[in-house]
Amino acid sequence: MLKKVTLTNVHTGRHFTAIVDTISDDKAMVGAGRASNETAKVSDVTGLDERLQRATGKSSMDDRVALFSGLAKCFERNISAVKSFQLQASRVKSAATAGPLAKSATTFPRGKRSARRWKSIRTCLGPRSWP
Repeated sequence: MLKKVTLTNVHTGRHFTAIVDTISDDKAMVGAGRASNETAKVSDVTGLDERLQRATGKSSMDDRVALFSGLAKCFERNISAVKSFQLQASRVKSAATAGPLAKSATTFPRGKRSARRWKSIRTCLGPRSWP
């Protein structure tokens, strides 16, 4: 299910809108990159809008490059996997990519196997992104 997240900075009042493909509102806020100084309003995208977004909102090569280069920088700086996925979920532009990244960020602390998380990320990025 697609979720539309509108983030509002409490200090400046600026709005940022992101669309995330996930089930829960909590994961949608992680996928949108909600900071501590922002309020979030989550709404569902349904009907024709959802079908149109799914048809046109495919993961691009730019998302793949941003994801893997960002993860490499985070791991190089000894940032934990959970925080790395939270950061990268907010940086990708595709809703289909941000959703599984947000799900990964929430399942790592519960002890789920990382191989399963990578498999879900692999399917959302498509077969061409892996050797």
